[in-house]
Amino acid sequence: MNLKDRLLERIKGFDVVDAHEHLAPERERVKLEPDVCFLFSHYLTGSLAAAGFTVEGRRLDRAGVREFLLDTSKPVEERFGALEPYIPAVRYTSYAEAMWRTLEEIYGFQDITRDNFMDITEAMRGANTQGIYDRIIRDKCRIRFSLTQAGRTDYERPFMVPVLNFVLLIEFPEGRRTVEERAGKLGMEVHTLDDYMDYCRAQLRKWRDEERVVGMKTVSQPYEEPVSDSDARGLFAKLMSCGRLEEGDYHLLSVYLREKVLAMCGEEDLTVAVHAGVWDDFRRLDPKHNIPLVQKYPEVRFDIYHMGIPYVRDLAIMAGNWHNVYVNWCWTHIVSYYMTQSGIPEYLDFVPVDKITAFGGDYFMYAVEKVYGHLSMAQENVATALAMLVLHGRMTEDEAADVAKMWFWDNPIKIYNLDRLS
Repeated sequence: MNLKDRLLERIKGFDVVDAHEHLAPERERVKLEPDVCFLFSHYLTGSLAAAGFTVEGRRLDRAGVREFLLDTSKPVEERFGALEPYIPAVRYTSYAEAMWRTLEEIYGFQDITRDNFMDITEAMRGANTQGIYDRIIRDKCRIRFSLTQAGRTDYERPFMVPVLNFVLLIEFPEGRRTVEERAGKLGMEVHTLDDYMDYCRAQLRKWRDEERVVGMKTVSQPYEEPVSDSDARGLFAKLMSCGRLEEGDYHLLSVYLREKVLAMCGEEDLTVAVHAGVWDDFRRLDPKHNIPLVQKYPEVRFDIYHMGIPYVRDLAIMAGNWHNVYVNWCWTHIVSYYMTQSGIPEYLDFVPVDKITAFGGDYFMYAVEKVYGHLSMAQENVATALAMLVLHGRMTEDEAADVAKMWFWDNPIKIYNLDRLS
């Protein structure tokens, strides 16, 4: 057995923290009637849209492709018929690689064709029963904690650990009614901005202490200096008196509250997860936008996602420069298997090894099976990159295995305080 395969065998024996998912509770997954098109849902829909996916002469964007493929009111034969011509265009992407690995290992098929797509559908439906999360996430993948962002905390399985979004505190979709409903659930009354700040802190503590929330999620965005406290009080007073704000005023209040909640997360020992890179106009998602916040709030742990792709080196430099910047390789292995693999040695060159998390599947419940395929790619990537460093004399084989264990287990346990949930 060669060095890479020896390391891979050891890595597959480690328990894993899956540091980013979007899974709903299992009870909602088992209500679905999955079919072969579900395997192309979520990220592969972006690849299909980029390939020009068209239905009845109408070209669909990523959201449109996803909606079409998951619309079980349409016969699976109809949806697969529209999908089939585009499979050759996307079959070699990293998103598809995770699917192919899942297809073979979980369902026992090596390809998807017009002759077998209904057989695959029947296999998926047969497996979609109570316990599917245990069988795939816990048993097959050895995942002991799955950090899950679906705007909720009502999970049946203790290994599903919530991370909630900043929008639950800093945006007001129904204006004053949103404020009143939030505060009412905690038995509080909110009249002023100071009252609302008290609510935010009480809510963070409740989520942390009673609902097992370990972090709050935000999105990298161009930095804006927040308005003054007095101006923010005026905006909030206007919201409460008028019931709503103009779009520009909502934005100003949101920017102000985002920083206040960031500071509270540091004080309440909640990690701040930050989406960076990849989607749509990715220039707005540059991880470097967070540098002013990193400097301004040194007690906040910033766990910055996705290698910041395509700003891979920029994020490495950030994590090597500031003590409170951590890097999370969730999603990255299926965004680009080789971009991630080539980035791993560069991160080791500059980033302390105790600041890196290796894996997060980043799937919705429609694609829970593909957590296995993604994890397989992540384990292989880490083994391949570390084997190269061993061959270059930078570390021993045992040291490489120790580093891999830190990345898949020890570091996310520490970064998200998961020991307190054990």
